[in-house]
Amino acid sequence: MPAPITAWPWPTGRSATPYAPCRLWRASSGCTENRNMRSMLGVALVALSCATEPPMPYQAPSTKRMAARLAEIAQNLNPAINTYINAARVEYLKTLPQPPDTAARLRANAYLARELLRAGQSQAAIDEFEKLQPQLQQINLKLTPDVRVLLGLSYMRLGEQENCLARHATASCLLPIGGDGVHTIERGSRAALAEFTAYLADHPDDLTVRWLLNIAYMTLGMYPEQVPAQWLVPPEVFVSDHDIKRFADVAPALRLDLVSMAGGSIMDDFDGDGHLDIMASSWGLNDQIRYFANLGNRTFAERTAAAGLTGIVGGLQIVHADYDNNGYADVLVLRGGWWEDDGLHPNSLLHNNGNETFADVTEQVGLLTFHPTQTAAWGDYDNDGWLDLFVGNESYGGRIHRCELFHSNGRAEDLQFVEVAEATGVAVIGYVKGAAWGDYNNDGLIDLYVSRLTGTNFLFANDGPNEFGGWTFTDKSKEAGVTEPLGSFPAWFWDYDNDGWLDIFVSGYHYEASAGDVAADYLG
Repeated sequence: MPAPITAWPWPTGRSATPYAPCRLWRASSGCTENRNMRSMLGVALVALSCATEPPMPYQAPSTKRMAARLAEIAQNLNPAINTYINAARVEYLKTLPQPPDTAARLRANAYLARELLRAGQSQAAIDEFEKLQPQLQQINLKLTPDVRVLLGLSYMRLGEQENCLARHATASCLLPIGGDGVHTIERGSRAALAEFTAYLADHPDDLTVRWLLNIAYMTLGMYPEQVPAQWLVPPEVFVSDHDIKRFADVAPALRLDLVSMAGGSIMDDFDGDGHLDIMASSWGLNDQIRYFANLGNRTFAERTAAAGLTGIVGGLQIVHADYDNNGYADVLVLRGGWWEDDGLHPNSLLHNNGNETFADVTEQVGLLTFHPTQTAAWGDYDNDGWLDLFVGNESYGGRIHRCELFHSNGRAEDLQFVEVAEATGVAVIGYVKGAAWGDYNNDGLIDLYVSRLTGTNFLFANDGPNEFGGWTFTDKSKEAGVTEPLGSFPAWFWDYDNDGWLDIFVSGYHYEASAGDVAADYLG
């Protein structure tokens, strides 16, 4: 057998990603004739092999384990209870027996059509609603919303897919829509106009459909001139009180106009080259997290696989911090938010190795738990120089998922987090949607604000260490007057008036808010 005489070493330094090495083999001593020719041929073949076979990206074993765990969870999601996996729900609904009663059957078909619309299968939804419309009229059965509204929405979504997504431009979907945001394929918006106009003739005070009608006219470049006066949303309502100019959407030019679901995004210099890179997530458990390296010449290159992130999926939110003080930003991926019983997913702590790769270290550092969440905040609450982590979990319907506070042990060589929420007094129970650290009372210790979608909010003052050496917090929310709004979402500390004291912003949230509520707000 030929003996290897050399092998390309793995790269060293910042780009030390292990690759499968290329090798050059020397013929054994028994081969004497045409040795030079054979050697040259061997070199040529090896060079060709190295040129045509891409290197295999390295992935940490711990990352592979997390990827396998996530794949198993995704495979076992239940479309009967999970209202967010719409494509799977479509297939599930198709397996259900049709009700024998005509009205019940039509309602079931309407439910399927709405699920098709949610799944992005707009043409299929249109086909279903158009079949339903005469059948509903025949037995005088009304749907809520009206079938004309649902059909109009389906056509609008089709127009959005054919234009804003397939032909994304810098002004796509930016209100008021104009310029290159106007649709070049008009069939969706024109059909939507017909449905909305017919509906408004019978329901002229419906603000939701009035708003949608104006949007449809915008997408056709016909706003405001051709909008019927009685339904016009005046252009002046879109004028800002302050002229801050428009920000240009440069994502299409940079090939960063990704199509995905809701998720998180981070811009930071992950590789330490002085340029801001991008990491983005999408909350579906089949949605790959994406990493784009900034090349420093106003272009980005996707490095997801090379960074060892293949199979790290999902994440309604991602938050970053240098938890181990190695000078590189690490990323926490938060999963399961809104999914309740189907959302018992692990989060992922992605350690930045400093060589353009990441490793999932969730289990190694003691952060592997299974709760639905989409919010977390890093902060050094005990001033020991090491970041700690608060995770806001979502309790619902009698199912308790207490919030977690993970304290860092500060050992660089064997860094571990210990869960101390109950011991410190911050084991909040509720549908937690926001969390933020900030020293609101200027005592040198960061305090914690927790926002809940259901129930009042909490402001925990950091008391510092007690006589036994443990750390505690005290709820000061009522005293500080910051328990509201009831039904809130993101929150953060900031000194908005520059008086040296941190203020708190808390955003309200309403499950059933509609386009009509938006229109009412704009119209005063």
